[in-house]
Amino acid sequence: MKFKHVLAIAIIATVVFLGVVIVRHVLEAPSLDEESPLPANVDIALTDLHYSHNEDGVKQWSLDADQAEYQRQDGLAQLDHIQLNFFAASAFSEVVLTAEHGTFDQNNQVIKVWDQVVVTTDRGDRLTLDQLRYEQKSRQLYSDGPVSYRSPQLLLSGQGLHLDVENGVMKILHQVKATLNSPSDRSKN
Repeated sequence: MKFKHVLAIAIIATVVFLGVVIVRHVLEAPSLDEESPLPANVDIALTDLHYSHNEDGVKQWSLDADQAEYQRQDGLAQLDHIQLNFFAASAFSEVVLTAEHGTFDQNNQVIKVWDQVVVTTDRGDRLTLDQLRYEQKSRQLYSDGPVSYRSPQLLLSGQGLHLDVENGVMKILHQVKATLNSPSDRSKN
C-alpha cells in the first residue's frame, strides 16, 4: 500500500472518530432550549420582574423582584428579593421597601412581605419589621409583628403598625417605647 492510501485511511478514520465523539456529546448534553417543568400550580416563572402601578397616568409605585412565580387562576405571584418603591408619598419624595420574600395578589392589589423587611425614606427614616402588608385600596401598610423605627430625631419600637402612605401618619399599636435624640445625638446618626 502506498503512503497516500494509508494517510487517506488515517484521515478518514480520524474524521469518523471525531464525528462519533461530537454526536455523542451533543446527544448527552442538556439542551438549553428545554424548559424545566413548572410546579403544577405555577403558570409563569419570571426573573427580574418589574411591575408599575399607575393612576391617571402617574406612577404611584413600582415592584421589582429577582424571581416571581405567577398563578394565573388566583392572580397571585410568589416573589423573592423584593423592592417596592412608593413615589410622591406624603411628605416624602420616595419611600423604598425591601424584603426577602412576599406575595402580590393582583386581583385585590395586596402585597405581603416577610423576612428582613426594611422601609426607608429620602429623609433618613428607617422602619424594620418581620412582616408587612400593603393594601392599594386604602394605601395603608399594616403589621402585627415587632416594629423598630429610627429617624434622626426619634427611636421607636413596639408591636403592630398602621401606616398611611398617602398622609405619612404612622401608628405603633402596642408596647410602644420611644427615645428622643438630643441635637448632639443627631450628629452621631
